[in-house]
Amino acid sequence: MTPLELPTGLSFSQFAGFSPGPRFIILGAVHGNEICGTQAILRIRNEIESGVLRITKGMLTLIPVTNPLAFALKRRMGDRNLNRHMSITEIPEDFEDLVSNQLCPLLKQHDVLLGKKFIL
Repeated sequence: MTPLELPTGLSFSQFAGFSPGPRFIILGAVHGNEICGTQAILRIRNEIESGVLRITKGMLTLIPVTNPLAFALKRRMGDRNLNRHMSITEIPEDFEDLVSNQLCPLLKQHDVLLGKKFIL
């Protein structure tokens, strides 16, 4: 499976079972210097793609790097702290606003979030 990539560089993979169930999303690297979640998400994705793990019901969305700018810079934040303010913005003022505009609709499609706490 090729991950879907959005214009900000935010990429994600989705896996669905054949039966209805919860829609679960996992975020990694909300802060660019937090790499353990990214490594775990990539491992889970590889295990699903190789058939070691199977999604039997519901949907799983994996976002290994939630803040691509901060991750590329290998620091906590890009332009600002994504974890402190996340909402759709009509006039984006920084990179994290662009990410928020792409991420918020995706988050709203899910029932369960594993990652940092966001105020939507």
